[in-house]
Amino acid sequence: MDRLLKSKFKTGKKIGENFFSLTYDGTTLSGEHPVIIKIYKRGTLNSPLIKNMKQKVKVLQGEIHPRIVKLLDGDYGWQGFYYVRHFIKGRPLKDLIKAKSLSAEDAETFTLQICEALNAAHKRGIVHGALSDNNILIDEKGAKVTDFVIEGEIKESPAQKALAIVENEETLSPEEISGQHTSFSSDIFAVGMLLYKMLAFNPPFRSQLEKLQGKFTLPSNLPKYQKDIIQKALDPDPLLRFKTISELSESLKNKAIIDFSQNIEFPAIELENTPNPEEKETHIIKQEREKSFFIAKVILLAAFAGVVYAIISSLFTGK
Repeated sequence: MDRLLKSKFKTGKKIGENFFSLTYDGTTLSGEHPVIIKIYKRGTLNSPLIKNMKQKVKVLQGEIHPRIVKLLDGDYGWQGFYYVRHFIKGRPLKDLIKAKSLSAEDAETFTLQICEALNAAHKRGIVHGALSDNNILIDEKGAKVTDFVIEGEIKESPAQKALAIVENEETLSPEEISGQHTSFSSDIFAVGMLLYKMLAFNPPFRSQLEKLQGKFTLPSNLPKYQKDIIQKALDPDPLLRFKTISELSESLKNKAIIDFSQNIEFPAIELENTPNPEEKETHIIKQEREKSFFIAKVILLAAFAGVVYAIISSLFTGK
């Protein structure tokens, strides 16, 4: 049955559902314009998160960039927090990757277009936080990014993060797996994932542990500049990735790594107390110990997430 949202939009057929949200097609009240409506179930979000999402929805209702699918509304409705976006006649990038119907030129073109959208958002302080091939739509004009902010905000909830780890969620960056929040660098990591998938038709990592260790195999047929760009974007250490999304896109355009920081001149500083080789070796050992402890912590977190997943599943299935 159709339901109304703030007397502005009318929901139609349910086209998707998960533990936290339902997705409907719909129209404006007049029925003239098709829309997509996503509703997050009651209890999924707390008050501070809802307030934060409302503020960001206001920003995304503006004309940020033509490659960002514009939001029409976002508020708390009859079934939970919802947002409404334009309906785009396009295919999810995920479908094109699955069909292996992308050329290397397509992969680079779409990556640059995605970077355009992210660059515009980052300049306004907005992190996507959950960029994937499922929220990139491809139409006759190229790539458009949707689910901006909203999915990233939901992913910050403990329950969602636990489920994401259990399900080997591709959108999690290494720093998120370790319990940190999403950042601009997380979006850069996500772009590296997308570029890899468009070129190889498979995700680079088979597990969260491989992602933490930065272990993946680059297809041998890729040119060196593509390998270098992917390697840098997918570094498990955010500080070693591209500093900005612009650095990544300029590197792809120039077919070589472009480091904007090389153009900055720093004053010469005379270092004192330069560590001797023994101190350096001790530092390396300490880093390795911290890394081992970190991996152990992730394994424990994954085990805990499994328990949370089982509890949530039982609540929804009634078993």
